[in-house]
Amino acid sequence: MSSMIEVNGLRKEFTVKSTRSKLIAVDDVSFSIDQSQTYGLIGESGSGKTTVGRLMLKLIEPTAGTLTYNGTQYEKLSARKFKPFQKKMQMVFQDPYYSLNPKRTLWETVYSAYNEKKDRAERNERVKVALDRVQIYKDDYDKYPHQISMGQQQRVGIARAIVSGPSFIVLDEPTSALDLTIRAEIMELLNKLQEEMNISYLFISHDLSTIQYMCKMVSIMYLGQIVESGTVDQVFNHCSHPYSIALLGSVMHTDPTVKRSAYSLSGEIPSPIDLPDACYLASRCPEAKEICFNKRPPLVEVEKDHTVLCHNRQK
Repeated sequence: MSSMIEVNGLRKEFTVKSTRSKLIAVDDVSFSIDQSQTYGLIGESGSGKTTVGRLMLKLIEPTAGTLTYNGTQYEKLSARKFKPFQKKMQMVFQDPYYSLNPKRTLWETVYSAYNEKKDRAERNERVKVALDRVQIYKDDYDKYPHQISMGQQQRVGIARAIVSGPSFIVLDEPTSALDLTIRAEIMELLNKLQEEMNISYLFISHDLSTIQYMCKMVSIMYLGQIVESGTVDQVFNHCSHPYSIALLGSVMHTDPTVKRSAYSLSGEIPSPIDLPDACYLASRCPEAKEICFNKRPPLVEVEKDHTVLCHNRQK
C-alpha cells in the first residue's frame, strides 16, 4: 500500500542577491508518511525542517524533487488545480498569537478558514464542532486573541486547521512557545484528534522529548539534508550518524546517574551558501576521512527502515 504523502528528492535553493551565490535550504530530502501517522523532523535552527514543511504545502515552490498526495503528484500544479488539495493539507504554527489575526474574534478566525460553499447553518455547525473539539466553548467565541491564554490561542490555531476536515497537517514547533503543563495538554489534544479524524502529521521540532513522545518515524536534519531516518526507537536508542550521536548525546537527563556522552563535534556549523559536493559534516566530524572531504556520502541502510547518510557506515 502506498503512503499518503511522499516526498522524493526535494530541493530548495535561494539566490543570495548580493553575491548571486546559492543558499541550499533543502537538499535531496526524501521520506513518506502513512495515513494517521506522525512523522518527526528534528533539527537545529537553520537545518531546513520548516522549509520542508512549507514546501509540502506549496507555500513556497521547490527547486527540484516531487511531492505526492494519495498517488497524485502536486508540486507543479497551478494554484487553481492545487486548490482542492489545500483544504486537505493544513498547518499549525509555532507562535500561536502571531499566527492569529488580532482583529478577528475566535469564531471569525475559524469561520474564515472554512471555505466550502455551504449554507450559513452548515458552516456555523462545522465551526462549532471544530471549536468544541479543541475545547473552546461558546463563552469564548466572541473574544479576541489577546483576551485568551497562549494555550487557548494554539487551540484556536488547531481548530482553524481542522475545520475543513484535513487528512494532513504540518505542525511547525506547535508546543515550543508553551509551558510544560500546557505543552502536554496540546500533545494529548493532537493525539486525540489524530485518532478521531485519521489525520497524518509532520511534526517539526528541536525538542527531542516531544518528538520521542509524539512520533512513530523520525528524521534528523543537518544543513538541509536528512542524515538519519528510522523508527523513534532506532534513531533515539541506536543512532548511528556522527551528527545524531552528538545531538542526542548532548541532551540533559533528569536522572543524575546518567552521564552525558563525551562524543562531540568540533567547530561551528558551516554556511549553507555554496556548500561543497562532499559531506557537509566533514569539517566538524571526529570520524572524518579523506573521502568525506571529496565525495558526497551514500545513503546506507544500517538495518531495516533505518538509514544513515555517511561514508563510514557502509557495510
